[in-house]
Amino acid sequence: MPAIKIRFAPGTKQDRLTIMKEAGKGKHGHILWFCECECGNQKRIAGASLKRGAKSCGCLTRERNTKHGLSATRLYRLWSDIKRRCCCPTDKAYKNYGGRGIRIYDSWKDDPEAFIKWVEETLGERPTKKHSLDRIDVNDDYKPGNLRWATSREQARNKRADNQVHPEFYKLLTEPLVFTYAEEKGGLLA
Repeated sequence: MPAIKIRFAPGTKQDRLTIMKEAGKGKHGHILWFCECECGNQKRIAGASLKRGAKSCGCLTRERNTKHGLSATRLYRLWSDIKRRCCCPTDKAYKNYGGRGIRIYDSWKDDPEAFIKWVEETLGERPTKKHSLDRIDVNDDYKPGNLRWATSREQARNKRADNQVHPEFYKLLTEPLVFTYAEEKGGLLA
């Protein structure tokens, strides 16, 4: 199938892009246009992309996706994981966190900077690579006062038991069973 030739007048401005001149064909035969972006980048862009409304060389998308510059940090990834486990029912770990009522502190829920600031100021840097963030009370929320740095060994001692015995059943198991065959049959022993 021959490429559809889309024409643009040199000097045409499209959002951040200025179309300079035709720049040959792409590997699939599409017409490319040499464009200059307001950010200073120069890039060859397919005519079809320009026709669909390309606005920049890609810098606009990068700017929109970088609100705080923290996304590459370990604490940001940790915050993101916590939020996903507590707030996203489609996350595979949700049943063990949000599904059990574990929440993320309201001030941190939509503000990774507040979470990171609290961790850095209160808990300090991660002591070693063997440490990760742990909830002190595993049945309580991700909130100030319930977080600490802990090794995997410490965390292993701090987890809820999946095989906990129901309190009423535990009571039956631990109270002495004192009855006799005669009492069972309704009689008394002499």
